[in-house]
Amino acid sequence: MQLRDAVSAFLMAKRAANRSPRTLQWYEDQLNVFLAWVGEVDLGEIDPFLLDSYLANQRGQGVLSDLTLHARYRSIRSFLNWCQKRQYLQSNPIDPVEAPKNSKKR
Repeated sequence: MQLRDAVSAFLMAKRAANRSPRTLQWYEDQLNVFLAWVGEVDLGEIDPFLLDSYLANQRGQGVLSDLTLHARYRSIRSFLNWCQKRQYLQSNPIDPVEAPKNSKKR
């Protein structure tokens, strides 16, 4: 299955689960950034190295806040967890990937 098709199916499932329009838009925005970076690949090509590379690239841009980078990680984690539950993936490639540090200011 192509990654883009899996993302579309994920968003459709979230719509079917009656997620709010704002939540749907958040998922779509975050995952579209990932899709644009990774290009046309098969879902099975997503591995921990690729995910680390993506997060490092996003961090390297120097313009993203820690919160935004963490949001990108969370959206991909949610998507890949869903893919594993739907048995599109046997194992979840994000499991060994460390979450970016989230330095919320309080």
